[in-house]
Amino acid sequence: KSIPSEIKKYSNYNKYTKYTVAFNYYMKQLEKAGGGKFIIKKGTYEMSNSVYIPSNVQVVLKNGVVLKNIYQTGGAGYPPSNNVFSLCPPSKSKIKGSCKKVSGAKNISITGKGNATIDNNFVEGGGTIVISHNKNVKVSGHRCVSPLLFNGNMCGMRSKCF
Repeated sequence: KSIPSEIKKYSNYNKYTKYTVAFNYYMKQLEKAGGGKFIIKKGTYEMSNSVYIPSNVQVVLKNGVVLKNIYQTGGAGYPPSNNVFSLCPPSKSKIKGSCKKVSGAKNISITGKGNATIDNNFVEGGGTIVISHNKNVKVSGHRCVSPLLFNGNMCGMRSKCF
């Protein structure tokens, strides 16, 4: 849960955004590297905005991880998000409509161990994971307190929707 001092200097970094800013920082690094593994260690992480996952990335939630959407940014210069993860490259996340095209991120897995939880905190109109126009996506082994979105439709973890 230690956040590098470099990230703490970002203008949008504050007590509400710290984990989202840090996670997106690492996702940008993984996008530049062409993929990799991002391991989230045990703990509760309050998420203010969506974390954008690029192609060829494995996200592993260790036993005891809780990702909870708090839907507030503390005036960080942008509105909060109603989702925890979006399967969209960070480089395209600010381009309106770019993650809705057929060429979305691919080869992504989000795997939970033990009692890992993604909690969207029942934010209206949101979901735990937004999956849209993606290929080769695996989501398994964790509990979603709020459902996930698949092509704009609600989709339970046990559904065969991808």
